[in-house]
Amino acid sequence: MANPDGSTEDKNLLSSWKEISAYLGRDVRTCLRWERKFGLPIHRLDPKSDKSRVFAYREELDRWLHQSKTGRSRGRNYSPRILFVGGLCLAVAALAFVLRVFFLGRFFLGQPADFSIKGSVLAVLDNGGRVLWRYDTGLENLCGEEIYRSRFQFRRSARTASLPYLLIKDLNRDGRHEVLFSLQTQDEMGEGVVLCFDRNGRPLWRFRAGREMKCGDKTYSGDYRIHGLLAEDLDGDGQLEIIVVSVQRPSWPCQLALLNPQGRLEGEFWNAGYFNDVCLADLDDDGIKEIIAGGSHNESGRGCLAVFASHSISGGSPQATFPYRCPGLGPGSELFYILLPRTDVDLADCYPVDAIISVDILDNRRIQAKTDLSSLFYQFTFDFREKEVILSHGFMQAHEKARQEGRIRSRLDKEYEDRLVEGIRYWDGGQWTSEPVQNQVREEM
Repeated sequence: MANPDGSTEDKNLLSSWKEISAYLGRDVRTCLRWERKFGLPIHRLDPKSDKSRVFAYREELDRWLHQSKTGRSRGRNYSPRILFVGGLCLAVAALAFVLRVFFLGRFFLGQPADFSIKGSVLAVLDNGGRVLWRYDTGLENLCGEEIYRSRFQFRRSARTASLPYLLIKDLNRDGRHEVLFSLQTQDEMGEGVVLCFDRNGRPLWRFRAGREMKCGDKTYSGDYRIHGLLAEDLDGDGQLEIIVVSVQRPSWPCQLALLNPQGRLEGEFWNAGYFNDVCLADLDDDGIKEIIAGGSHNESGRGCLAVFASHSISGGSPQATFPYRCPGLGPGSELFYILLPRTDVDLADCYPVDAIISVDILDNRRIQAKTDLSSLFYQFTFDFREKEVILSHGFMQAHEKARQEGRIRSRLDKEYEDRLVEGIRYWDGGQWTSEPVQNQVREEM
């Protein structure tokens, strides 16, 4: 077979579009486009005629393919317009990337994310550890960073639950983080205040917990200390409500306050005892979370659970005797107020009150309350109709020790557990009952 130039046969030669396209593994139309746009090395017997017979060399095609894959093709022939448009697009993309990194970097680095405390000064930091702003509380006895670090951002539940003292959250969902900071001091003096700052350290609002309260014939001062904070979207409107739990120092009552994101008091409930823990759950599946507080009911000496609808928090705990009645308060708006029974074990130790120290929501739609002295676990369904008690190892050991010492005579069995469950009491608005009813009938206290 003769070559196009009349020489002898050359196995390196491809002498038609059909052979060229077969060698490249593409159709003829694609090869034509590659020649026109990207400089595919094609030869013609008559270079001036597009219809002239074509031929190509395998080694040239191989070299062109290699150069194309590595981005160094010498055969490409871009027009000035294509080069200009391409360069302009690259420049715009590069500028957009730089601006995005600059502004987003400033936005996120400028967001409060962490803190440090030295002496009386709170320093708020961004994610990179850079100090955004400082606030001097003026309190020489301000608790140190270790205390605040242990009560930062999240509720913790170990032996005893602990609510946060300091929160960094976007309260009104505008993309900017606020800082909620409660004053905590080493001697518990000068406390009772929650401060809210914007991302730049500008004070937004200030809430002072508690107030002077008369219960029975005794007046309790307005010296309160913050027991903890929570900030959650309770009603599904996208903004976070703030729950502040505070207790009178050194006695009672306890205030459960609900604030809106702007710091306005939306509701408050007063408990003649303590609230040690608070958790949230949508108990009736209506999309709105209920508030569940656990603590102590001083009049009965029992642990208590109080359940509230977030839109209705007012009044005070149910009380029967004069020393625990607070004339300035109306009946409580709680959905449930529940008392847990005392055990012969903790009564034998002559403690006046056995409180609930933690309340948790379990995966099986149950509420679990843990008591302090007896270390028992009470579990309720979300409607409070089913309940049970779980004896901890600590309680069983304490019971056995008290029995051997002759201070109690009971034995741990199914009947013992049943008596504890039967000892749970519910406030129906007028009296205590063993039936799991809501607080419906409300009389003046």
